[in-house]
Amino acid sequence: MKYYVVTFTHTKIVGWAIFLHAHVKYLKKLLDGKKLRAAGVYENNPLSGLSILSVIDAAEAEAIMKEDPFVKKLGASYQVIQWDPKFGEFK
Repeated sequence: MKYYVVTFTHTKIVGWAIFLHAHVKYLKKLLDGKKLRAAGVYENNPLSGLSILSVIDAAEAEAIMKEDPFVKKLGASYQVIQWDPKFGEFK
């Protein structure tokens, strides 16, 4: 498995509230499936966040993100970057 860091952002405050439950449910499903290792919003910008995925390749990370309700229904933008941790919990 490889790690991928995903950053995402959106600008639709009203849409955020409408799709939050579906987004959290999706994240919990990924956690249960061991695909998601960590996720959260930036403290000073709750319209942006970061996730760490543990998946086979970049294509799987992209597929996961395309199914996220914030991306599918809210139009959130995201960037997937492969990450190679050298120290800490993820090594």
